[in-house]
Amino acid sequence: MPHLAASLVLRRAVAVSAAGALLLAGLGASSLGHPGAVEAVAGPPGKPILSLVPVAGSGTYGEPVLVTNDGSSGRLFVVERGGTIRVIDGGVEESTPFLSMSAVSGAAFNDSGEEEGLLGLVFDPAFAANHTFYVSYTRTDGSLQVSSFTTATATADTAGTTATPIIDIPHPVNQNHNGGMLNFGPDGDLYIGTGDGGGSDDPGGGCGNAQNTSVLLGKLLRIDVHSASPLPGKAYGIPADNPFASGSGGAKEVWARGLRNPWRWSFDPATGDLWIADVGQNTYEEVDRVADASPGTGLNFGWPYYEGFHVENFHSCGAPAGAQAPLLAYDHSHGCAIIGGYVYRGSEFPDLVGRYLFGDLCSGTIWDVAATATSPATPEVLLQSGLTLTGFGEDASGELYLEDINGGVYHIVSDTTRVSGSDRYATSAAVAALGGYATNGTVYLASGAGFADALSAAPLAGRDHTPLLLVPPTWPLPASIASRLAALSPNHITLVGGVGAIPASVATHLVTTYLAGDASRLTRLGGVDRYDTSAAIADPTRGHLYSAGVGGVFIASGIAYPDGLAAASIAGRNGWPVLLVPGTSIPAEVVAALQHLQPAQIVVVGGPGAVSEAVFQALSAYSTTAPTRVSGADRYATAADVALQYPPPSANPAVIYVASGAGFADGLSVAPVVALQQTVLLLAPAAGALPAVVRGAVCALDPQSIIVVGGPGVVSDATAGGLGQPCP
Repeated sequence: MPHLAASLVLRRAVAVSAAGALLLAGLGASSLGHPGAVEAVAGPPGKPILSLVPVAGSGTYGEPVLVTNDGSSGRLFVVERGGTIRVIDGGVEESTPFLSMSAVSGAAFNDSGEEEGLLGLVFDPAFAANHTFYVSYTRTDGSLQVSSFTTATATADTAGTTATPIIDIPHPVNQNHNGGMLNFGPDGDLYIGTGDGGGSDDPGGGCGNAQNTSVLLGKLLRIDVHSASPLPGKAYGIPADNPFASGSGGAKEVWARGLRNPWRWSFDPATGDLWIADVGQNTYEEVDRVADASPGTGLNFGWPYYEGFHVENFHSCGAPAGAQAPLLAYDHSHGCAIIGGYVYRGSEFPDLVGRYLFGDLCSGTIWDVAATATSPATPEVLLQSGLTLTGFGEDASGELYLEDINGGVYHIVSDTTRVSGSDRYATSAAVAALGGYATNGTVYLASGAGFADALSAAPLAGRDHTPLLLVPPTWPLPASIASRLAALSPNHITLVGGVGAIPASVATHLVTTYLAGDASRLTRLGGVDRYDTSAAIADPTRGHLYSAGVGGVFIASGIAYPDGLAAASIAGRNGWPVLLVPGTSIPAEVVAALQHLQPAQIVVVGGPGAVSEAVFQALSAYSTTAPTRVSGADRYATAADVALQYPPPSANPAVIYVASGAGFADGLSVAPVVALQQTVLLLAPAAGALPAVVRGAVCALDPQSIIVVGGPGVVSDATAGGLGQPCP
């Protein structure tokens, strides 16, 4: 089973691409046969960036398929397909299983098929008093069995091994499409999800098992396990408002039909709405929503006539009357089998409250959609989990978990946050607030358009624990910058760059507005171009900001900024300058700066495409040791290499930062803060999958938290979500 990625939920071979946006298909209920398609978008700026933290025992569980709770004790229960339920209590996995089906006499438990085994677990709503819980599993005859068990007390960590059979659902032909999810509805009745009998196209005769109301397959069943008047010979009664409660027109247990394999589904505890993730066959996966359980209506979700919003009509029957359209559907270029989750009602993520989370077995993508959305809804990508996802879980507080077929169970948390503004200027103002800078000090101002000047100044600002703000070449300043300058109440302002970067007229306004008209409190560090500006800052004889005999110098390209950006915060932390070169030569002013600095070492950042081998060799004349080069296959790998070669001084740092490798301005703003906090800065692409080398650096650094710099337009939520994938 671990070698067959898609086997647990459905049997089919598909080619899966996790990249790209989710393709949704469909129109309203009146247009079921006419597909449309829209593209999912990254979440709004307020959406949390999710991370996955392994729970106790994660990686050792045997094909976990469900995590649930008993409602009151604070424990988690992990269901393993092979027939064992394990307990996590107080963050510790109990050594003795809660229940092992191998110890249950007469169970005829069977997990030989790749979709067979222990499939569902639910605790009675009155478990604290009656100590009863229910499981679903497959038997050796292929049937789906629901049985109840009891514990001695509500907090016992082991259950009794005597099973009370509740209902046996024949499933005679195929091993797959068993469903098996159990839940108690807001009405107190037990709901049971069943697959259509397996194979393909729905193996039932006529219009298929899912449409045959006399067959219990391809259905959502509803029974009353607390009934004072159970059916003769049964352990349950029938709710009076079941659509066929009288026995006329269908099986009494049937509550809804037209499902293929409702592997995971749930009720929203706040509204009573039912959310079903129904696994598709050839092309589409779907989410169905039923408002407040709609009792007695005989709901029909359309399979095998519809798959998602699309007509398949595998049995050449007419369209089912009154079939309900899905809320949303996606195609198999973005996954292979939908994994249903929950409407979030926890407290850790206020921005997710009232949103339904679901995922996909093969792509590992986690999406969310508003619980109030209308069909066809557009979900948003929350996280690329990197898991072979088998299920979601929920604790008694409404916080969520994920299960991986390879044995992992993960708590969804958020140790990644975002600092951003409406543009680069607002972001630099927001970043400056992170530094906790004192008032009445110095503030560096650099152009928000000429990034190279800011790159040269960032190490200096980092060394001196001084904020660096970006400004446009015009007056008035953006409101965000004006507000931050007013809050800082600087005693001195240093402009970085020549008058082409920050015009004299802007300088005049700065003196008048923030320096009480005292022009002596404003200085300018600038040269005739970016290379001369970097030399003006670094050269001890020009700016008097660095001294001869400095420990080191970083050399970076003045054209390919990302490599220099990766090193700027390290330079600030070490008290080193960054000098810029064109890539194929060393300007005279940079040579002079190196001669006056007399550095102990020179570190070139970036490969030969950024700083040529000829320049690299020529630099050996200016330091007491041979120059070294830090570079990777691209800007992201180079930044990762810089971070790992110059790691924070303490293991497990409190925070690391991630900025865009394309939108340089945000990263330039944060470099001084990164230096101040003695940590590192990594780069990420604006969209798409997070490079493996970046994720590898995150895992190696093992930070307690991550701050992404810039809004979703600079580093998308989906890309940032890759930061939260479990480490190997």
